[in-house]
Amino acid sequence: MNKYNESVLPNGLKIITSENSNSEIVTLSIWVRAGSRYETQEQLGYAHILEHALFLGTKKYPTSFIAGRAIDSVGALSNANTSPERIRIFIEVTKKHLEKMFELLSDMVLNPVMDSKVLENEKEVILQELYRQKDNYQKYLWKLSYEKFFLGHPLSQDPLGNEISIKSATPDKLFDYHKKFFTPDRAAIVSTGGLTYEKILELAKKYFGYLPKSEKVADNFQEPHFKKGFFFEKAPSKQTRVIFQYGNSKCNIEESIALEILINYLSYGDSSVLTQEIRTKRGLAYSVSAGNSLYKDATVFFISAATTKPKEVAEIILNIMRNLDKNFTTEIFDEIKEQTANVLIREIHDQFNELGFLGNSWLLYDKIIFPKEFLEILEKIKYKDVIAAINKYLSEDRLLMATLGEEKFKVDF
Repeated sequence: MNKYNESVLPNGLKIITSENSNSEIVTLSIWVRAGSRYETQEQLGYAHILEHALFLGTKKYPTSFIAGRAIDSVGALSNANTSPERIRIFIEVTKKHLEKMFELLSDMVLNPVMDSKVLENEKEVILQELYRQKDNYQKYLWKLSYEKFFLGHPLSQDPLGNEISIKSATPDKLFDYHKKFFTPDRAAIVSTGGLTYEKILELAKKYFGYLPKSEKVADNFQEPHFKKGFFFEKAPSKQTRVIFQYGNSKCNIEESIALEILINYLSYGDSSVLTQEIRTKRGLAYSVSAGNSLYKDATVFFISAATTKPKEVAEIILNIMRNLDKNFTTEIFDEIKEQTANVLIREIHDQFNELGFLGNSWLLYDKIIFPKEFLEILEKIKYKDVIAAINKYLSEDRLLMATLGEEKFKVDF
């Protein structure tokens, strides 16, 4: 495995690295604890707008063309995304251009330039992204289901915001948002690939170390209140999208690994239970997947599919989930536990996947869970731990079934 390190600068900035001396590529990223869950009604979508604005120019690279040319000229790749709990900006580059891209990344994060006319044009782009979301039925159903599932909770807010909040955003408002959330104590530099920890630490001190400690922003974590429910919205689609969402409070790392074992049992590969029962044996869907969305105060275990026979698919999924504790035997547990370890080892060989693994660990837990520790915790997970996770996190008392399509139907649960 790679060589891992972590540290914290005096101003609170977290440094996390994975060193692979055989790689010629470095993936740099900055994670900031900001997102839709922290936004007021007036600010809805501001984290996402700011994510876009960071690419419109900086103090040293004053236009998007100049900043973009600096990245393109060294063959680097850059992008960013926003979730309810974070903004992430990354640049992938050959290691000989590491410092140049580190400097650029720091300038983007710390010194954005938001010209009013340029911002107005970018807001039109963001509105197009918002409209496109409704045309993408799968994404639109996720938005609707979170609004219903997290009703009144900060996680119910859509990272894209809405037309009113997007149109009302101004440079001054965004700079105020930036000043509040882009602080060292709310940020982490996460880097993987052909780097050394010492070099990343040196660059972090050089380009971020001068920032002072800031006044702590109060987080709005709170216990979610999930209720059993069924939701349908009509849409002109040949297929009906179906999502099962089981909600609960935040799980710890041991519980999240137990749930990961269940996810692999249900939907990893062609031999998985959901794939065999829904696709292979009956031909009801092209694919069906299970997963787990983890937040600072909530856990959402989900199963999703698109099908022309939604009632039949939903009944099969319900039957599988209702009998999970009976059909998931000790023999299956041993096999899927080994599979889970091997899936992680394979996936983190991709630097970007590894970046996500490390960054999400920082975001969710009080300490960084490196791959070796994850595997050690996994090894200690017992069959009874998975059964306990089923009973705690997969209760129908906190199940929302959300559907979107032409065919309205109802399944009792």
